[in-house]
Amino acid sequence: MSRVRSAAQRAPQTIEAATALCARFAERSAAAALIIQARDETIAKANQTADTELVPITAELKDIEKQLKPFFAAKFDELTCGKRKSIELGGCYLGYRLDKASVAFAHGKDDDMAVTLRAAELTDYVRTKHSPDKPAIMKALEGERDAIALRDAESVAPIGHNGGEAIDDGAAAAEPVPSLSPLHDIGFSIKQGESFFLERVGQDRAVEP
Repeated sequence: MSRVRSAAQRAPQTIEAATALCARFAERSAAAALIIQARDETIAKANQTADTELVPITAELKDIEKQLKPFFAAKFDELTCGKRKSIELGGCYLGYRLDKASVAFAHGKDDDMAVTLRAAELTDYVRTKHSPDKPAIMKALEGERDAIALRDAESVAPIGHNGGEAIDDGAAAAEPVPSLSPLHDIGFSIKQGESFFLERVGQDRAVEP
């Protein structure tokens, strides 16, 4: 059995071959986009039809449950003989069952719980969730990066002329050097790489082949 060559081994060797591959990619991407669009439209139509059909059924189910609730309460002893909380009747189970347990607090809601527990020094029962504010970290790091880039750009600009006027080299050298925040000292930096991409010209979104 012949061995299938890897993508790298099958890479085009000429611009003409690469152009042909790109044309093929554009053609198949357009076909994929049409299939996805048709699928989404079919799903949306099916959902709309199902929702319409479910409206009266759902309403009837709720109404039946409302009717049977007082019936079961009134006939509880007769139906269960006082031995059970639920029964089987007409292809259904009906009765009582425990709801999910939850913590109740007599003096307010969650915020009031936390205040009361802290005031009573019962902090073992108070949960504090810590998470990094990544947008704030990125903003600080980007600000430092931009300041350093601006300083470097100014340092390579022609020195000694400013619209025909001389620049004091001593004053230029005295410009403060942007300092790095403690974020860098503890290991934070901006990570941004490059990834190869291929997409059809004019498409609204990339379609994974």
